This record gives sequence, structure tokens and C-alpha cells, in this order.
Amino acid sequence: MLGALAGESQQAEAALLRARSLVRRGEDPLVHFAWALVEIETGNPARAQVHLERARRSASLAREPCGESVLLLLQAQALAPEGSTPAALQLAAEALKALPGNIAGEPCGVYARLAAARLALGAGDASSAASHLERIADAPGRAGVLAGRADVLQARVDFSRKRQVEDARALLDRAIARFDRIGAQRDLGLAYLVRGSQASADAGDSPSTWLARAQPLLARVGGPRDLALLRNAFRSFGRRMIDRAQTDFGRAMIELGERRTHLQEVVSTHCESTGGGPCSNLQRCAGYDAIDDVLDVVASAEEHLIAALEHSADDRARLGQLALATQEIASIDDFESLVEATPELALLVCPATSAALLRVQDGRVETLSSRGGRFEAAQGRIEDAARSALSPVVVNEWRLAGTAPGASLAALPLAHDVSDLVLVVERASPGTFKERDVEQLGVYASLAGTALARVRTAAALRDSAARDAATLGAIRDGVLAIDANGVLRALNQAAAGLLGVRREQAVGMRLRDLPGLAQLATALSARPNLVGDTIALPRGDVLVRSHGYSGGVVATLRDVATEQTIAHRLVGSVARFNFDDVVGEDAAFVRVIEDARRAAASEIPVLISGESGTGKELLAQAIHNASAAASQPFVAINVTAIPRELLESELFGYEGGSFTGARTTGRAGKFELVGRGTLLLDEIGDMPLEMQAKLLRVLQERVLQRLGSVRDVRIRARIIATTHHDLEEAVKAGRFRLDLYHRLRVLNLRLPPLREHKSDVRVLVEHQLRSIEQHRRQKIGIAPEVLRAFDAYDWPGNVRELVNLVEAEVSLLPPGQTVLTRIPPALANRGARGGGAQVVSLVELERRACQDAIARFDGNVAAAARALGIAKGTLYAKMKRYRIKVPAGSGQK
Repeated sequence: MLGALAGESQQAEAALLRARSLVRRGEDPLVHFAWALVEIETGNPARAQVHLERARRSASLAREPCGESVLLLLQAQALAPEGSTPAALQLAAEALKALPGNIAGEPCGVYARLAAARLALGAGDASSAASHLERIADAPGRAGVLAGRADVLQARVDFSRKRQVEDARALLDRAIARFDRIGAQRDLGLAYLVRGSQASADAGDSPSTWLARAQPLLARVGGPRDLALLRNAFRSFGRRMIDRAQTDFGRAMIELGERRTHLQEVVSTHCESTGGGPCSNLQRCAGYDAIDDVLDVVASAEEHLIAALEHSADDRARLGQLALATQEIASIDDFESLVEATPELALLVCPATSAALLRVQDGRVETLSSRGGRFEAAQGRIEDAARSALSPVVVNEWRLAGTAPGASLAALPLAHDVSDLVLVVERASPGTFKERDVEQLGVYASLAGTALARVRTAAALRDSAARDAATLGAIRDGVLAIDANGVLRALNQAAAGLLGVRREQAVGMRLRDLPGLAQLATALSARPNLVGDTIALPRGDVLVRSHGYSGGVVATLRDVATEQTIAHRLVGSVARFNFDDVVGEDAAFVRVIEDARRAAASEIPVLISGESGTGKELLAQAIHNASAAASQPFVAINVTAIPRELLESELFGYEGGSFTGARTTGRAGKFELVGRGTLLLDEIGDMPLEMQAKLLRVLQERVLQRLGSVRDVRIRARIIATTHHDLEEAVKAGRFRLDLYHRLRVLNLRLPPLREHKSDVRVLVEHQLRSIEQHRRQKIGIAPEVLRAFDAYDWPGNVRELVNLVEAEVSLLPPGQTVLTRIPPALANRGARGGGAQVVSLVELERRACQDAIARFDGNVAAAARALGIAKGTLYAKMKRYRIKVPAGSGQK
């Protein structure tokens, strides 16, 4: 809307195209209202009708409080220039009635009254216009552009009533100063037109001065209606000048006649004084005859002088009309308006009765526009003249396409890139064209052809610019273009947001001169063809891809967070948790978390071990989100969930046609998708041995090859692995490679089972209840006896089991109850089977067996191992795993 009020129609249309692309509802009436208002404000009311019809069909129109009023008001303004003044006035009156009373003094209400006043004034009803203006004289919304328009309308009302002319001119001057100050170019040009129509004839306030100011403004930002007003103003001014010249010439001829009569009287008086009557001698008669001869010569000279003056005045008038016509032609920027104006202005250039602009294509003749009366010549003759005008003929000083002096029909081709257009002009019988008529028509036709070619090219450029702007605006990635000198030539809104600049201010500046963008400028100039480098900008890291060409570089920018989102969409994983979600107060558990926090600051591989349900993946996500690669993708792959024959292609990718069923375009593996992010290999202990060897090579050399490819792809991902197996035992059993084990366990984090830090049960329960409260929006409590049951349970499923149990119990709460008072059946029945014996997991049985054996043999590890039937080293490993200590005072062996 600001673009429309400032006269920047191209900017307004580009903004509307982007607004329409952002609207999620199929038919939003506000978009159509805005579009219609832009068309009206930019001088194209006829185009507004289409958008108004679409707005009326919208089902959501009734929900808008001012919808019906705005619709009626816009329809009234769209109808007025089409000659439907009574209908427009009726619609404006209905719009004012429908307008809510609480906004009558607001800008919307002021705009409505101004529109109604302008329509009334156009219909010649100055009293109604004055009444509308009086209603908003003190309205708070009468400011800015609206205040200037009110002053212009009030001045026009005063001019029409022929009173307070000087005050009206002062109002116009005030409006002109306001429009100029706030940059409302179209309103400024229209105010110049009104000021010029009321200018006095003195040199200091000539109409030509104001028209000369209005012409460049309306030629740039005015619509077809505005340009028609400009042409009429120039035509009216030209006619006034010609009428004034003719009046002055008539006065001169009257004075010359009076002087001739006076000379005759003097001669007659002289003859009578010599003889007292008629001539009485030869000398007197000869003298009289000599004087009479002188008078005849004077009379002849008068006739020649009159003819010369008439011819000179006619030539000057013709040249003035030609200059006026060409000036009007040059001021029109709309192709359709120019087609309509070309024959109309031809009648101004040369005295004629009819004119038409024809198009000749493949021998067929089509009439594009016509002015004046009907042609007397037959249609066939007119078409033949148009075809012959486009045929190659010899053209001399006055002969153009077969049109010669003495003819009544002239056909002149329009030059330049509109070579299929012909201007046909006719003089009614018995009138014929003179040589100078043909010459002036030829000059005019050439200039009209130039103007049409210019407007057609400008329209194509505007369409191309609007299309390019809409295309760039619809692209979610940032796009920018710089020339060979590093000057920023174009960028879309997404790029401006990533760069932290305003698009209007940045275009035309050197990229390196913009704050914080020197690194990007250096990268684009040094390497015009970037394939995906991450560059730090003031608002964050961006992924840059560029393509160089002879005139500069075009680059796309994508926020690394967006890149991460795309990777998440491809692989289906996302890092949602951070260290705030890792809850626990047990000392041993806290030490593990502190080690994990320190590991996040580095890029070393991490191995997280622990029983199922202890939160291994949650800890891996927390490490990623606390690292420098937090904005990069986090990709998790469960080794056990993928068939072994597909695991290699999932990890490393493949080229098209590498195996049966492969995509023809190939596919990137998880190592490539993760980029500089984190790759989580979940349950690494279950990876097949042949894949372990390939994974080891990738981790050692930091390169991989897709299946079916010989090209090395560099990887930069950080590796985190998790397992619930004892990898040391797996190595001894030959199920896991020792070298891969050492490569992965640069840092080994063991998450203890929940039974080893039962003091955290209550902390975890409270944390889970607070998380549920955020969704239910009500506080949830838990009864003490239920908490005691939670503490007594061994939680073989660890934290996962506890979280699921709490969620299940909350979901089963009766309506209105906010306290967990029921002991879950899984906890209440823990002693119901086997005479009170609880089903114990194999892991727990192994821990208890090791602990009992060491206690029975008084800390003798060798004896305990023999009793258990395992190696001494294996028992030491299990003691370390389960944190079993030798009893104090025993002799360890």
C-alpha cells in the first residue's frame, strides 16, 4: 500500500504477488481488496474490477467488519472513469452508510469521504463534495496523503464556485509541498495539473510551468487515466495559445485597415485643398494618380503580408500541434493507451476527419483503434492502402509509402519494431493532403512507432522484472547476484534476512563494504563456484552454493538450521533433548553427565554403554546440542533395524544402477547427509563383522566411496556410538573388532541402570509430571504411598519404563482428579507370583551371583571365578561393570 501511495506501482505489484503466495487460505478477500486499491491508486481503475469480483465471491467477506463498505467504495471508484457516474455515486453513498460509525474519523473513514467527494465533484455536484469535506475537516485521520488530497479537493470546489481563488491556490500550494515532502509522486503530479489549469497568464505563474512539472511525474508513475488528463491539459493549453495568437493577429489587421483608410482620407483632403474640388489640371490629376498607384501597391503589399502572416501562423500552429502530439505520445507508458491515443493525436497533427491504427499480419488487416468520423473510402481501399504502405517502395523527400499530395487518403507505416502497424488518415471530399501535411504525418508516424516500440519493450521489461521479483520472493532459499566488481545487483527477501541488511539499501553497494559480509565477499570472489561451504555471518552460519558467469556470480544461501531440517526430513531423526532433560542427582550419575558435558566441547568419538532404557540416545542428543555443531544435522541410525544387505548402502550411499532396485539417480548415505553434524550409530555391538571393517576404514581415513563409485567423498561428521552389550566380552568372543572398539571408545560413558541410583526415582517422577503438566495445563501430584511403591521397585526397564508408567497412570486419571493415588498394577503385583518372589532380569541375576560369590569366598576373586565357572579376568570385568567392590579387610587374590 505504501508503494501504491508513493506512485511505485511496480514495487506495489511485486509486494502483492508475494503476499498472495504467502496467503494460506485459498481466497482471502483482503488480498483482492488490496490489489483493487493498488490499481485504483496507481491510475488503473478498470483493472480493479476483476479483483473486486473475486473478493465478492469469497466466503470470508462477511467476517470482515468493514468488508462490505470497502467493497462498495472500491467498486464506486472503479466505475467512475468508465462513464458510470450515477452508479458510482449510488455505490459511494451505500458504502458510507455501511461504514461502522466508530471509524468515521479514522483514516479509513477519511479515505471514504474523500472518495465520495471526488466522485461528486466529477459529477459536477460541488455542494455535495463540500459537504463531504466539511465532515472530515477536524477528523484525527486527516493527515499525510489524505490531508493533501483534502486540500486539493477543497481547492477544486472553490475554483468551481469561482470564489476565494487566492485561498484555493494557497491550499494547492500547501498540498503540493506536503506531497513533495512525503514522496507521494502521483498525487504531486495530479496537484500540478490542477494548479496549472488555474494558473494566471503572467510569466511568474504560467500554466506551462506547472504542466512541465507534472509531465515527467505522471509519465513515470501515472496510470492511463492520469495520462489522459495530462494530454487534455496540454491540448487545452495549446488551443488557448493558438486562440490568443489569432486574436492578436486580428487586432493587427484591424489596425492596418484603419491606417489605410486614414491615408486615403489624407490624399483626398490634399486634392481638394489644391483646387477646391475635383482636379482642374493635369499635374493635379497625375499627382492624384501617383498617390493612387502608391495606395494600390500598399494594398497589394497588404494582401501578400496577410497571406504570409496566415501561412506563417499556420506553420507555427502546425509545428506547435506536432510538438504537442509528440510530447503526449512520449508521456504515455501503457501500450493499450498508446494504441488508443495514436489515431486521436494524428487528427491533431494534421487537419483530417478520420484516423485509424491498423495491424497487417499475413495479409489480414485488423483495426486496433480509430478516431473521428467514419471513413468515406471503401474498406477494401483502406486495406489495400495499408498493405501497400508496408511494401518496399522508394521514399523521397515527401513521398511515404505511396501517399502523395493531392490524395484524400494517407497510409503511413510505423517504423522500428512495430513494422506490422499502419496509420491511415482521411480527409473528407473534396479535401486533399498537402505536401506539408504528408511530411508532418510521416514525422508523427515515425515518432509514434518509436513510442510504441519503447512502451512494448518497457512493458516486457516490467513483466519480466515483476516475474523475476515474484520468483525470487517465492524461493525460500536466499538468492543474491553480484557483478564482476563485487557490487550487489539483486537479492531476495530471504537473502536480506540472512545477511542482516535492508534490500533497498544494500543493492548497488559493494558486498564487502556491508557490515560483517567481508568473508562472504572474499569467498565468492576467490572461488565463484562454491559447492556448499559454510560461512559465518553476523546472524549465524549459512551454507553457500554459487555459480560464476561472465558478468559476476549468483549464489544461494541457506541457514544451516534449514539445512539441518532438510536432513531431518530425509533421515527422520532430530536432536530434541539437551542436558536439561538429563535428570539425576546421584553422585555416580552426575559424574557421567559432567564427563559428557566436557566431551561436547570436543569432536572426539564417544561410546555410550548401558542397559536398554537408561537414556543412551537422549545423552547423545544432549552432547550434540551442547557442541559447536548444534546447528548442523543430527542423524541417528539403528544398526539392528536395517537388514545387513542394505546397511552399507544406508551408511555410505550408492550410485544409480549399482544394484537391483537402486534409484537411477543414486542416493546419499547417512555419512554424507550429516555433513559437519553428528552421526549416532545406535546398538553398534550388533553390527556385522564385514561392515565393522568398512566402518573402521571410514573412521580412520575420513573418506568413503558410494556403492558403485570410485570417487572419494570426504566426511566431517562426529561419531557417537551406543550399545547395551559388553564390547570387551564381544571382542574376546570374536563378535567385535578390537581395532574398531578402540577407535570408538576414545571416551566411554557408562549410564548406570536405575536400580543403581534409586535415589533419582523421585526426581525423575517429578520431572516427568512437570513435563506432562505443560500439555495438560494443570498441576499433577502423586500420593506418598505411590512414591514408596516406586522406590521399592527395581525398574528392570530403567528410565524408559518409569517414564512410560507415569504417562500411563496420568492418562488413566478420572475426570477432575489431579493426584496419582493408585499404585500401578505392575508395582502392586511385584510379590504376587512365586510366593512373593519378583521376576528378576538376567542382568540382575548375574550381578547378584558375582556379588554373592565374592562375599562367600571373602574377596578371593580367583576362587569366586572358579565357583562361577568363568575366567578370573571375566569376573574382574563384571565387577567393574556392576561396580562390585571386594569386602574391606579381605585378602584379595
